[in-house]
Amino acid sequence: CGIDLDPFRAPADPGAVRNEFGYRPDAPLVVNVARLDDQKNHTFLLKVVRAAHRRLPHLRCLVVGEGGLRPQLEAERDELGLGDVVRFCGMRNDVPRLLKAAD
Repeated sequence: CGIDLDPFRAPADPGAVRNEFGYRPDAPLVVNVARLDDQKNHTFLLKVVRAAHRRLPHLRCLVVGEGGLRPQLEAERDELGLGDVVRFCGMRNDVPRLLKAAD
């Protein structure tokens, strides 16, 4: 399971990532990359983001990945009032860029 580290060496522009998603340039950003299945416990992630968002109102979260739980997790996000805070991005080819923009 070797990982090519070259994409992680490229310079990143955190402001460009935030701009792409319509976030403030100074918004704290959490990025989660995982398949959307029970084992990854995204329900807990959403609860943690809700708690952090209460303290940091500009905090935003990108969830990168796909899986069978996406509709359920999107519903949970909305029930928690995080519709404008947590964005499900699906599969992405620029994960290193997104991770380098994260706080």
